[in-house]
Amino acid sequence: MKKELKSSERGARAFTRTELLVVVLTLAVVSAGLLLALRWNKEPRRRVQCAANLRQLGAALSLYAGDWEGRLPDCTRANPGFFGSKWPWDLNINVVSEMERRGASRKVFYCPSNAGMNDDQRWNFFRYDRTPIRVVGYGLLMNGCIDVPPALWRTNLLWGRSQAAIRDGVGI
Repeated sequence: MKKELKSSERGARAFTRTELLVVVLTLAVVSAGLLLALRWNKEPRRRVQCAANLRQLGAALSLYAGDWEGRLPDCTRANPGFFGSKWPWDLNINVVSEMERRGASRKVFYCPSNAGMNDDQRWNFFRYDRTPIRVVGYGLLMNGCIDVPPALWRTNLLWGRSQAAIRDGVGI
């Protein structure tokens, strides 16, 4: 004969293994979806920050050009103070200093989508190499960049205008 237990003696019903597995798997799928959604949502913010960085670099170069009759920094051998850029992402430390004086901070020289580039080794590259350069996160086609064809070098802010036209204010 079976002895009948009172409800207080039976205890509360527990989850079965299958139910527990379903709950855990559901939570894992939902949390993975949330992590992907949050990670995907960061990229538009990075793009906006990248555009702001480029705008800031452009403003610094524009201010420099305003002080030098529309000309961008001369990074050729003729100007040893700015010479040394081998690649488009190399800038002489004096060029960087001129841009910093005009409002560009270290942070704006690097794309936020490639934040690993903004480290002390690249920023202080001149300490590891004999050339006085900083490796930045954006390529700039500066006049005198050794491994860029001269036809691509930017010498002034106004494409197709001669230096005389800029100096004389023609077409401004």
